[in-house]
Amino acid sequence: MVNQKDFFQNGDLFKIKLGEISIEGISMAGICTHISVPELKICFDVGYSHPKLASHKFYFITHGHMDHAAGIPYLVSNKALNKQKPPRFYMPKSMIQPMNSILSLWAKMEGHDYKWNFLEMEKEGVWINPHYQVVSFKTFHRVESQGYLLRSFKEKLKSQYRDLDAKKIAELKNNGVEIQEKIFSPLLAVTGDTKIEFLTENPELYNVKYLLVECTYATDVKSIESCREWGHIHFDELLVHLPKFKGEKIILKHFSRRHTYQEILKVLDEKCPPELREKVLILPW
Repeated sequence: MVNQKDFFQNGDLFKIKLGEISIEGISMAGICTHISVPELKICFDVGYSHPKLASHKFYFITHGHMDHAAGIPYLVSNKALNKQKPPRFYMPKSMIQPMNSILSLWAKMEGHDYKWNFLEMEKEGVWINPHYQVVSFKTFHRVESQGYLLRSFKEKLKSQYRDLDAKKIAELKNNGVEIQEKIFSPLLAVTGDTKIEFLTENPELYNVKYLLVECTYATDVKSIESCREWGHIHFDELLVHLPKFKGEKIILKHFSRRHTYQEILKVLDEKCPPELREKVLILPW
């Protein structure tokens, strides 16, 4: 099982292996957030356009604040410069028209005919490949926002047919009988900025294997009330929900610069019961 020491610094980013995938990125409140899954060439938020992100194929934006979305124009430009296909950015509906305006003005300013795709998230989700799908879920910030859930997918022979021989199974299949069941497994959930209500409104997230969630404050440097006023989570709010979490790891990100890395580790050690402490990691910064 992974733990805090399994994070390693990869240039100016931090990376950790989580079973079949890894996550790589950085997240600092008000500065920059981007989280990528290199194996799948997908990225959640682009607070600035790190060179590594230019090779990715899908970008999922949680909301329109600059520390989460300011890298979009550069990525569009970089894709064009390298003669790659126009990038696909999925984002809250309210972002699309403003972002189209921003990119149109930037293209005019540069005298370049850029191409891009700013898309509302599809209700049925987005297939990354035949084995992985991304769906969105509602989050609660000061502006329209959404989180994303990466699900793995496989088909399995239905239990009632598992004792049959290959000939009988082939016969059923040829007769149009649905012999396979579809199995979706919640692998990685990523929030942008949000209040704690994202959990109560999306209880399926208690079962996700890895939950990557904002936690902007963790001490009395900010009260819970003040934190909520700005659409963020205080660790004391999250602490109440930890016993309900059935997954392997919760990874906290987006801490305020008022905190230090060591301070947060100390808070977790002091406040988390031992049986829960091992589930909680921090994305370094």
